[in-house]
Amino acid sequence: MKRALIILTVLVAAACGGGNDVGDGDGDTADTVPPADASPAYVGETTIAIEGDTVTVTITGDLPTPCHAPQTTIATSRPITEGDESPRTRVDVTIWSESDADEPCAQVLEPFEVSVSASVEEGGADVYVNEELVGSVG
Repeated sequence: MKRALIILTVLVAAACGGGNDVGDGDGDTADTVPPADASPAYVGETTIAIEGDTVTVTITGDLPTPCHAPQTTIATSRPITEGDESPRTRVDVTIWSESDADEPCAQVLEPFEVSVSASVEEGGADVYVNEELVGSVG
């Protein structure tokens, strides 16, 4: 695959959703889903970059309080296509926040930035954040 760097910036408003692999925003993941009492992470801007076969999604926005920590999942799937249509990888990112409910905390928004990456196959990728299409690359 030809090496290319494509950056697409879009503004997105989103709330929390479900997923399979959970991380703390630093690329580490574990097999779990967001808890029922998860809080939203208010998504402001999403940047998508592709280099080689790796798509990196960087999300900035606000958390409900400084005591919340962003949590993410990222999953990829390859849909079946018909005819001459080139298959595209679907990249699903889910983001939400969690905090210790017993910890006292100032009630102000806290800015955040997280980046997650996934390998994609030739043909490009469609990127979704909290089930909303935010952009396509390739």
